[in-house]
Amino acid sequence: MEMTTRALIGSRAAIRRIALPDLEMAKLSDWETVKIRTETELPAAVRTSRALAGGEIDRVVTSVVIPREGYYRIVASVFGDSLDAKVHNGHPVQDRVHVERWVYVAESGGTVTATFDPTVLPADIQARPGPSRPKRARTTGRRLVASTEEAATAGLRSSLTEPATRQVTYYDYDNPQNPVVRPLANVSVYQEEFDQYEYRSYGGSWTTTDANGEFTANCAPLDYYTIRGRVELRGGGVQMGEPTATYWEEYFGDCYEVRGPYGATTNANAFVFSQMREIVAASRAALPARGDVLVEVVNGLAVSRYLKDQPWGPYGNSDKIEIAGDGSNAGVYGPYGAFVQAHEYGHAVHHRALGGYPSPDCGGGHTFGSVENYGCAYVEGVADFLAAATRPIQMQYYFGYMQNRDFFTTGVAGRQEIQVAALLLDLLDTANDESHDQVSYPLSYLGAVITSCRVFDGLVWRGDGGDYLAECFEQGMSSSDRETFFPNRNM
Repeated sequence: MEMTTRALIGSRAAIRRIALPDLEMAKLSDWETVKIRTETELPAAVRTSRALAGGEIDRVVTSVVIPREGYYRIVASVFGDSLDAKVHNGHPVQDRVHVERWVYVAESGGTVTATFDPTVLPADIQARPGPSRPKRARTTGRRLVASTEEAATAGLRSSLTEPATRQVTYYDYDNPQNPVVRPLANVSVYQEEFDQYEYRSYGGSWTTTDANGEFTANCAPLDYYTIRGRVELRGGGVQMGEPTATYWEEYFGDCYEVRGPYGATTNANAFVFSQMREIVAASRAALPARGDVLVEVVNGLAVSRYLKDQPWGPYGNSDKIEIAGDGSNAGVYGPYGAFVQAHEYGHAVHHRALGGYPSPDCGGGHTFGSVENYGCAYVEGVADFLAAATRPIQMQYYFGYMQNRDFFTTGVAGRQEIQVAALLLDLLDTANDESHDQVSYPLSYLGAVITSCRVFDGLVWRGDGGDYLAECFEQGMSSSDRETFFPNRNM
């Protein structure tokens, strides 16, 4: 295996890491079961550290012996040092990158895929990550007494006294030392009872995983029954897009086997879902709640984005967030990933819960400090602020960057998103922490002002600008201040 990295900016001590978490999980559990206690750290195949210069190309080559047939995930990771810069030429940049591939290994050969693809597995092998496990044989012979069998089946379905527990997990790659197994809490699980002989459904039911990612599983009561199930990444204000779910089948005799993570939904989707739920909860704690938002992790997307007022589905979503899943602007992991997701959700909250906003033309791209039109700077600056305000731990670097007066350009306060964000952050943070800082308002109040702010511009009442926000908070603005700080308002 070879991992090649090109450093955009220099790093004091970049960690380079290659891991096969499903292989390590199988080794830790004697190859027979694949359930590992959450918070378990899984070791790496190789882990080294070295300084990297900006623009330098680095290669790591290693080999791993896989002793058993199976379908295994390979994760190549690079972590920047915690003291490295996280903004380059006004752009936030990734300080950790993870690329995931899958390899199917068998005596007859194998194949490499970009995502978990059940179609590469033989028909008699269960579609799960890790060592190959054969499917259970099913009885599909004719029933001798249909009515008796039907009654017996109904009785068995209603008399299960020892239900099995399943746990849904994912890998948290953000730990620079080793990935950690995390529970996937509060996801929706559907289980359907299916008669394999009659080929008909007896219906199903929904449940939800608990805080430890666990749920009570149904069991196939007879040997011609199958439990068909799926886990959907949906709940807490977030609906993940494709792939939306993990599917599995359980046959008679499988019920009490211990199971590990279901692997058809990408790990990036699971990670983003879990993190987005925290972002939504933090936002709703202080700001008006909006409806569920559709979120998709999209490979090949140049930059993450929020798309409003579109006929997206499922579940009636009319807007969505697209998170870049790969490339130089991948917005999944690390402080940058948290910032991107919280920033795009800031747009979604602004549009649906804080009074709406226009669709500004940002000229094909924008940075923290680039001079844009007033509408672009306002929309992006509010989203920057909402990201920093609702994700305080991950946003410490960006919080400080947005409040550093050295980055500001005089005379274009309303046309730089960083200055719009800084205005709001200055009103939110502790009073008197700077010589000019006299106030500290709760986030709920700032959200209310953003929602209600309207200023008469000579023709109409409007609030889509950093200058209008300043005027609303000040309850007025002199013509001299407007000319000094917010000139050329027609731009």
